[in-house]
Amino acid sequence: MTVDAYFGVKSHDLDQAGLWIEAVTGLPAEPRESIQLGGSYLAFRGRAGEKLTLAKNRDVYDGEPVFDVGSNWLLVLLVERADDGSPLLRALEDVPERLVRLKTIRY
Repeated sequence: MTVDAYFGVKSHDLDQAGLWIEAVTGLPAEPRESIQLGGSYLAFRGRAGEKLTLAKNRDVYDGEPVFDVGSNWLLVLLVERADDGSPLLRALEDVPERLVRLKTIRY
């Protein structure tokens, strides 16, 4: 089954969080910009076609959350098109001191 998974990131620093994701996944970060994603964000591409987006969870105009995971998380990692139980998702779940799985959408 394919899923999209949202992780809350236990950091307020996008660059530091990006280094954590790189260390856990072995995937390089690509810096990008998007007003819809709170300005600067980091993109990663998984080996099995997964798309990872590490972004600020604040709209640049009104300060409201960008992702539908609650307002308590300043940074959110979205993993799209992953196989449920994939090594990538397991690796991200294996660092609960840094990442918390908040929401999963199965399709």
